[in-house]
This record gives sequence, C-alpha cells and structure tokens, in this order.
Amino acid sequence: MKKTAIILGISALSCFALSAQDAFDAVKMSNYDIKGSARYISMGGAFVSLGGDATAIQDNPAALGVFRSSEIALSLNYDYTRSNSQWNGNGSFGILDNFTANQTNIVLNISPYGKTKGLVSHSFGFGYNRVKNFNRILSAESKTGVNTSLTDNMSAYANGNNNPLIPEAFLEGNEPYNNEEIGWLSILGYDAGLMHYDTTRVSSNNPWVSTLSPGETVQPYQKLLERGYIDQYNFAWGGNIDNRYYIGIGLNLLDAEYSLSSVYSETFSDTRGGKFSLDNYLRTSGLGFNANFGFIANPVNFLRIGASFQTPTVWNFTDLSNGNLNNRHQTPDWVQDYRLHTPLKVNAGASFLFGKLGLISLEYEYNNIRGTQLLSNIGDSQSYSLANQDMKDMFNDMHRIKVGAEFWVMKNLALRAGYVYQTSTTKDDARRYMLINSTRTDTYYSIVGDAHYASAGIGYRNGFFFADLAYQYRVIDEQIYPYENLSGGTLNPILAQTERHSAVFSFGFKF
Repeated sequence: MKKTAIILGISALSCFALSAQDAFDAVKMSNYDIKGSARYISMGGAFVSLGGDATAIQDNPAALGVFRSSEIALSLNYDYTRSNSQWNGNGSFGILDNFTANQTNIVLNISPYGKTKGLVSHSFGFGYNRVKNFNRILSAESKTGVNTSLTDNMSAYANGNNNPLIPEAFLEGNEPYNNEEIGWLSILGYDAGLMHYDTTRVSSNNPWVSTLSPGETVQPYQKLLERGYIDQYNFAWGGNIDNRYYIGIGLNLLDAEYSLSSVYSETFSDTRGGKFSLDNYLRTSGLGFNANFGFIANPVNFLRIGASFQTPTVWNFTDLSNGNLNNRHQTPDWVQDYRLHTPLKVNAGASFLFGKLGLISLEYEYNNIRGTQLLSNIGDSQSYSLANQDMKDMFNDMHRIKVGAEFWVMKNLALRAGYVYQTSTTKDDARRYMLINSTRTDTYYSIVGDAHYASAGIGYRNGFFFADLAYQYRVIDEQIYPYENLSGGTLNPILAQTERHSAVFSFGFKF
C-alpha cells in the first residue's frame, strides 16, 4: 500500500491534535560547534575578552570596539568526519567529508583623527559564519541476537493506554493515516504483518502482540545519515571608549537545514527467515534570530576582561517526515510548522597580554539548554507540554571551558593553540518517549557525552594583509538506542564515537 498524499500539520488540520517533534529534535538546534576564522578556531574560540577578530562578533559584539582599522576576511574550511561504532562486539565505521567557504566578514572602522577621550572610535561589522555542521554517517549491526524487537513497540502503541485499537481501524478504507488515535509506526506494522490481534488477550487490554514467537531473538542493524548546517549572519556595532572600555550590540539572523535518512532492520532467528527493513526520512528547515550585547574592559595593560549575553533564539521551523517499510508500505508525508526557542547564552572571560610576546585567554560559556521550548506556529506551548517537560527532566544545561594561547615567534609570525571542554547535554537515563499516535516512524535517540576540542595554528600578518592556518580535532562519545525498549528484554546501546578533523585557511586585507 503506497501513500502519496501530503498531510498538513496542526496549523491546517485541527483533527491532528498531536506533535511529531520532541526534546531530542529541539536540542539538536540548541548548541553550536566551535567554528569560524582560522585564528578563532586555533585558539579554541576563547575571544569573549579579547576581540579584534571578526568571528568573535558572534560571541561578543564588543570585539568590534577593539578594531583600529577596517578589514575584509574570508575563510575556507575542510571537514573530515569519521564515526566509529560498536554494537554487542561488532565494530563498524563511516566517513563523510565536505569543503565550504564557512566565514566571511567585513568590518568598517570609523576613527576620528586625534580623538583620545570619550567615543574614540567605533566599527560596524557584517558577517557570515557557519556555526554548526551536522554531517555524519554511522552504521552498526549487532554481532549477537537480542531478545527485544521494534515490533514490540508497534503492538504496544496499538494497545494504547488501556484503550486498544480494533483491527478494523487499520483497514485502508477507514483511512488510518487520518485517524488521530493511530500511530503511523503501528500502521506500517499492521500492513506488513509484523503484529497481530490476539482475541484471547482482549480482557487484559493488550490484544496486539508482535508476530515474533515467544523467546525469538532478532539481529538488528541501524544506519544514520545526517546532513545539514546552521548558518549565522551578524550585523553588529562596537565602540571604543577612552581606549579602555569597549561595548557592542548585535543582531544575528540564522538559517538552518537538517536532514536525517535512517535505516533500521531486523533479521528474525526463527527458521522461516523473516525480516523487515524500515527506511525513515526527516527534513527540517528554518529561520531564526537573536540579539547579543557585551563589553570588554582593559583596566591595566596586561589584562582584558569581557562578558556577553545572547538572548534566546526564536526559530520558525518546517518539518517533513515519512517512513517506508520493506519498500512496499509507505506513510504519507507529514508536514508541520512550529516554533522553537533555543536557550540564552552567557560568556565571560579574561585575557592576559604579554606585550609583543603573545597572550593567554580563558573563557567560560553557559547555555541554558533546559530552557529550550517547543511551541506551535501560533505560539501556543500546550501542544508540546510533554516535550517541554522532557527537556527539563532529561537534559542538562551546557557548560564550556575554552583556553587559547598565541605567541609571536617572529615579528610577523605567530603560533597558536587551544582546547575546549564541553559538558554533556543529555542525562544518562534519558529516553525517547514516543507518543502512541505519533506520525514519526524514526525512533532512534542518542545519549550524547562530553565533547573535547583540541586545535593548533599558525598566522602571518603585517599592516595590510593577514593569512592564518588552523587544524581542529573534535571528539564526542554517544550511546545510541534504536528505539525505546518497551518489551522488558535487553537492548544494549550502540557505542559510538564521532571524530571530526577540520582544516581552516583564512586571509584578509586591512584598509
């Protein structure tokens, strides 16, 4: 049975009083990578108190106040992403790479001649930065059979909350995809014969059961292909007061594109040789905006301190998702518009300057991840009350420590290094609780661990031109579950590690 109709979401079809997005979707858009110019990356992005680099505008617009001249800069970025996985003793890996022009900025400095008091100078900044790269491919196959199955979830959703569906509800003539009480994963399971109605269990309110035999095991396989980005466009102003204090304000516009193509399959251990393969697709696109404010102070010549505040980002998103079982049974496309408010961010730091020898910069960043909120496209949060509560219960606020150093080994040549530690945003006991009537058929979720960034670079500059080269290594560990385990069996997670190697070349001109 193939479905081709496009079903509009809550905003256009009121009978669908359900939401397809959840906390795991929201958190993907709530934190960014360490990306930008080669100088910024090589020093771990520890620029909130330093300024003087156009990428730093995205963290603290007061960075513009430090400029003494105008400049234009461009950065080219190459990312090589390798994902390693282990599932019950079986190892695998996947590789994706991509090349982008990930940053360009223009700074226009206005410096009245001879002025040394009050507003000595000010600058306007216009910039583009790719702040997140979603690209990765990961696959894993269990070496041994497991005693739980996604077919258990298909039947559990059909049993509902002590209010099981009747078989007639799944008949094509009754348009099950237009029935707000039926989850689309259950419809696929029914159409493919992966669950059946047992009349002897009606009195216990769980007549729907998996087609697998009692005690039968399955050999599962999971593949994930993620692509996409978040781009940020900065418009900012920064001022220099008395050559000691720098202030700034900025408006940031964001553009996001994300896609997930996943495959989950099971091979049954029974001699009949049964199996199934579920293909899922999700595409998310949206626009957002936020504002940020900041200052940098230079109380003594060897020290700069700085801080900034970024408002929550207000996003408008559109999702499209569908599922296909065994290339025979396909859901309609589910299209839904919604809003997302991602968290406020606060940065604070200090830089220690050693004259013409170099500097060391330290920074702390706080992201209020648990304050992320999903809303309908008219601003109502009631439709997402469960997802928003899950955000508070299952996720952590994010903390980052950044350390960067720059040393001038020659008059025009500098060596740089940086390190970033980022805390986990997901609690160890987090679970993806699918709604029993969800339109989504992709069920995987990930417990994301701490992240570590290490970087190094080299830079050349004179009075008119600069060129910088940086290398960055990022590693994140995860525990990936293909679905929420509802059967009571044992489902070990996929142990995954994603490594990203990035090379960045930046150059620019001062005028």
